[in-house]
Amino acid sequence: MKTNALLIMCFLYCTSTSSSAQEYKPSFSRDTEIAVKTYAEREALQDTLREARSRSKDSPRIEPAKLSIEDIDSIILQKLYYSLLTDPSPFKATTEFSDAEVGLLTEKLSYFTGVVLEQHRFSLDAMCDVWDPASLEVDTMIADALAKYEVSSKERSPITYQAMRELLVAVEIEVRAQQLDSFNEMLDVSRKELTGQSVYTFAQIVRILGDAETTLRNQCEARQQ
Repeated sequence: MKTNALLIMCFLYCTSTSSSAQEYKPSFSRDTEIAVKTYAEREALQDTLREARSRSKDSPRIEPAKLSIEDIDSIILQKLYYSLLTDPSPFKATTEFSDAEVGLLTEKLSYFTGVVLEQHRFSLDAMCDVWDPASLEVDTMIADALAKYEVSSKERSPITYQAMRELLVAVEIEVRAQQLDSFNEMLDVSRKELTGQSVYTFAQIVRILGDAETTLRNQCEARQQ
């Protein structure tokens, strides 16, 4: 599996958020389209990781992280964006959204996905800022780089949460009351399905799949060109 594809796929699970807020306007790129198209591979990737972990000597020390409430909502909204782009008919049948309301929601979800991806790029940049290809302490360098990614991701999480909150507020304001009730019921069902589940973080994925040095070296060299 190519490094960039791996990072995009695993990133769709790396969406830590918090309750702070600040204004943010992302720049969009084809990464949004790529990430959404790879969403369908998330479950298969997680299964692959669990199998790899079961064969790894490090398996006792690598346990998937529990999803927070904000993580759950972020995953649900990303999944909804993917489903609306591929086939909106099931969603329309469940919620009775009009074409205009589906268009509005898709636009808001597109913006949200762009924000999520932009935070990931910032965190990758932070990771690569501490990556030293000349370092002889490879294990330490890997640990420091992955730790920097996780720290940056947590620090930038208020931006993701703000975008998610704005999306849900916009839907509440602009969608008809009956359809809004159906939408909220759909969200609640999805939340119950994900409550208590776990996923692997970005750093865990890099370690479980092996050869973290090559993965990080390739990623950082590509970003520095």
